[in-house]
Amino acid sequence: MTVIRYRLILVASVAAALMSAGLSLITSWLPPELRAYVEAANDAPLTPTEVVAGSLGVLSGVAALVACFGLWRFRLWGRPLAVIATALGLAAGLGFGPAVQSVWAQFVYDTGGLLWGALLAVSYWSALSDRFVRVNSSDDR
Repeated sequence: MTVIRYRLILVASVAAALMSAGLSLITSWLPPELRAYVEAANDAPLTPTEVVAGSLGVLSGVAALVACFGLWRFRLWGRPLAVIATALGLAAGLGFGPAVQSVWAQFVYDTGGLLWGALLAVSYWSALSDRFVRVNSSDDR
């Protein structure tokens, strides 16, 4: 794995996450019954569980953004922070009810998750993993 390919996977993973979030907002692709469910769920007041899950989700998102910087620059803290952000995001997802989105939003979301997992695997178990343990990782070629 080259540094360029590694960084392409990182950029593709972030792009997929952003695209999935944007596509999830488009409810016109849903059948009328599901669209009505989504609109009713959006209008309902938040439960305490959803508030906690939303807070975890925001924390996970911030941690993931910081982790992306660390992964891009091969910082020692980037990998564990990415794992923590992933765990927080998974925990946050448990606090929400059923997720209703279009097949395209789900496809892009799943693709981004696969890319993120591949990125973490490469960062721990490839020749690039040596770049994370160096004290001085200023060589970013």
